[in-house]
Amino acid sequence: MDLEFFGTIPWIGIPQGLKGRTAADRPVLVPIDGSATSLRALDHVLARRARGDALLPYLLAVVPHSEGVEDNLEVLGRAATADARARLDAAGVPYVLGVAAGPPAVAIARIAKELACEEIVMGTRGLRAIEGILLGSVTQRVLHLAEIPVTLVR
Repeated sequence: MDLEFFGTIPWIGIPQGLKGRTAADRPVLVPIDGSATSLRALDHVLARRARGDALLPYLLAVVPHSEGVEDNLEVLGRAATADARARLDAAGVPYVLGVAAGPPAVAIARIAKELACEEIVMGTRGLRAIEGILLGSVTQRVLHLAEIPVTLVR
């Protein structure tokens, strides 16, 4: 996969099962960290699709930026999103897997904008709950930074 940069954020986009995509599908960014709330956010998108809302999920895994992380982005992203991808594959839903390195909230807001997503659907708490209490939650930062609607799922 080709590494791209959105500003200083390295990114890889990996299309998955896009044969079933239609022109009416609207891109929606779903940050996935493997937590129960991030998977519930994906379930929310799947439920909306089942009711006829033409959404194309862009799964996004954000990994901390460190020396040489760009060489392993695809492997790290596939590992972080394994459960989410299995749900989408089982439902026959086309999606794009994206992996970025950097501060999660900045990466989520920036990539949603760069990919022209119409909405961000995310959990209220991820795997880093303690960090959220001490440093301010990723969710709150995304709400502040995003230029598109954000749907929060508990």
